[in-house]
Amino acid sequence: MKSTENAALTSTPCLYSCPKLHLANRLLTVLSKAPQYRSSAEVSQMFEPDDESDATAVIYDDDLRRWPYIDGYKRAANILVETMSGEWTRATPMPFEGTYPVADSLALPIMFLYRHYLEIRLKDLIERGSDYLSRPQGWPKAGHDIGELWALCRPILEEIFPETPTSDNDRIAECICSFMAVDASGEGFRYDRDNKGNPSLGGISRVGLRTVYETMQFVGLYLDGAGAGIEAYEETRNEMNQYFADDMRYHSDG
Repeated sequence: MKSTENAALTSTPCLYSCPKLHLANRLLTVLSKAPQYRSSAEVSQMFEPDDESDATAVIYDDDLRRWPYIDGYKRAANILVETMSGEWTRATPMPFEGTYPVADSLALPIMFLYRHYLEIRLKDLIERGSDYLSRPQGWPKAGHDIGELWALCRPILEEIFPETPTSDNDRIAECICSFMAVDASGEGFRYDRDNKGNPSLGGISRVGLRTVYETMQFVGLYLDGAGAGIEAYEETRNEMNQYFADDMRYHSDG
């Protein structure tokens, strides 16, 4: 903080004695120096293409289906961890006195992003895998229970990809069990308390982000590879069905 700002703050003792007031003062200072914000009319256009094409993102496309959701949460978590690589102890300024390690600040969002990726990815594999096996189940109703989702997904993947080593599926199971042991509801990495007012993470106070990252690289490659495999199998089968349909039509017409 600049010396002039220190002088202004110390001249008003109540700001130092009340962190919320001190934070409010800091925010007002930042806002006073910030560039002009967009007008309300411009803000209402947030969900329209931006003036700059590279600043416009596609969040839904029929061809992409739910891939932006699946890939987006995992990639965002990866980027956060990779950005911190080598700077685990670098500190970021707190709203009031002191500093806070970047890893501590980003750990909960990272864990939520990875967990949510698992949930969406498993649901997608269950729906598409069961369709491919001609036993359609639709979008799973298991909610945020990734343990139940894996119990539904694993036999589907084992049937479609019988040559996959059992140890690979066991590693996925171990990862999912670890998440479930800490955050069974899918709310623990989002809120500090559950609906009953109890601590969300059950007393867990540390997480090894390097280990999480390395584990999720394997999990992501495996599950995304399974998704790509099912898609390739579907396309091949559809092409074969179309070929035989065209062949039968040709001979019947002849």
